[in-house]
Amino acid sequence: MFIPYLAASSMTLHKDSWTCRKASGEILRMASIEVITSYLVEVGVLEGKSPLAALVFVRPVSLKSCGVYDKKDVGESSSRPNAPCDVHTSNTRSPPKTKRSKTQNDDTQTLSHITTTHYERDPEKRIPIRQYPVDKQDEIRRAYVDMGPFQPTYEYPLNPCGSQSSWFQQSWFIKFPWIEYSVENNSAFCFPCNIFDSPTSKYHTFTVESFQNWKRVGRYQCPLAKHAKEDHNSLHHIAMQKWNHLKNPSLYIAKMTNKQSSKVNMQNRLLLKTSIESVKWLAMQGCAFRGNDESINSVNHGNFIEMVMLQARVNKDIAKVVLYNAAQNAKYTSPKIQQELLKILVNSVSDKIRVQIGDVKFCILVDEAVDESNKEQMAIILRYVNDDGFIRNGFLKLYVLMIQAP
Repeated sequence: MFIPYLAASSMTLHKDSWTCRKASGEILRMASIEVITSYLVEVGVLEGKSPLAALVFVRPVSLKSCGVYDKKDVGESSSRPNAPCDVHTSNTRSPPKTKRSKTQNDDTQTLSHITTTHYERDPEKRIPIRQYPVDKQDEIRRAYVDMGPFQPTYEYPLNPCGSQSSWFQQSWFIKFPWIEYSVENNSAFCFPCNIFDSPTSKYHTFTVESFQNWKRVGRYQCPLAKHAKEDHNSLHHIAMQKWNHLKNPSLYIAKMTNKQSSKVNMQNRLLLKTSIESVKWLAMQGCAFRGNDESINSVNHGNFIEMVMLQARVNKDIAKVVLYNAAQNAKYTSPKIQQELLKILVNSVSDKIRVQIGDVKFCILVDEAVDESNKEQMAIILRYVNDDGFIRNGFLKLYVLMIQAP
């Protein structure tokens, strides 16, 4: 409650308690808290309350805010009419009224001026969201998603249809959780299709056109079941996905993150597999890996890069992920990667030879040779007899000797 001023005719107070007078009538303000408290007790506002409760009711307000004084001089009279404020009014201020032009009326009011603090629950009376301003539509959708479908519980009226009468069943809310009921016209709507309805949609069933034929529910070709079992490209399925995403945004983000991670993992596996197959083929054929010039403008990039490019030309999926289409830090074509892949292949072959030898007897063959760089190399080969009785030679390792050939 606000008390901006008190009229002198209302009560008799000590003249020292006031500082303002007016010729047309003595206006009193800036009273001490004791005087105002005594007056509130007298008029019954503070009946049964402590004097400190006056602090809740009293709030200093300038006389100009009540239309009594101009800003010129507090002591001069004003041409504005006096409008004393009632001390018994509520402490809630009413919103200021805006002036309307003569040609403006409530029917021509645009939706951009409609307050969004109240959301209509009944789908029949609900304003389509696409008719709201674009910058408000997402906010309104989130509000309706938080509230959920309108599923009231009460005595549903009969819907006469020929010689039979039927009514809406409360159990349908459990069987079809997306359905919502309109008390306004005793009909059913699809909540996600209504909230996420597209302006280009040609199907208005369960959105603009409600459903009332209750006797068909639960029978052959039930309209509700048919509406829910449409294909994945249907408007209902898309609307359900959007509804679930807004209901559980964290799960949606996690799902999208996992999906993106799975896609990246598949691309990396394909990229690495291409490099492994190239290394395996070159190692089996005893070919050199690197070339003299592996730059972009080179005519011959070396055996390894050329092998990767060959696989990319015959497979579009590989072409999308290798070489220049791969990430700069994950091409898997550097000399270091080639050496690591070779070591892995060597260890794999050595393990396989050890498994084949098992507990049988074997002999070690050592041979030396000089390569083109004039380096002495020593090869270690294991000779053994396999389970089928055939003699096998397993190349185990190649050592470069510190002593070069003369």
